[in-house]
Amino acid sequence: MLVVLKPDSTQQDLQRLLESLGAMGASGHVCEGRLRTVEVLGAGRALDSQRLMRVPGVERVVTDPAALMAVVDEGGDTSTRLVAAGGAVIGGRRLAVIAGPCSV
Repeated sequence: MLVVLKPDSTQQDLQRLLESLGAMGASGHVCEGRLRTVEVLGAGRALDSQRLMRVPGVERVVTDPAALMAVVDEGGDTSTRLVAAGGAVIGGRRLAVIAGPCSV
């Protein structure tokens, strides 16, 4: 699950979201880039996405596995692409190293 915050969301909005996730038995990994997203971690069960949508500053909650593969801003700019895979979010400003016999 990926939570996309509104562009004008505040640090207080982010803190409320992380507290809400904690109350639901999960945690979040914050990714800052053109999009401000929170990857939901440690949830062994389905979380209530409607409850997360009520948190101030939340723009949308992405739960569809196909949609998690590419979250692109509404302007259609594909230069910022975030991919959630195996507990990591790849994209944005952080370097990701992918290695192994099938990585090519």
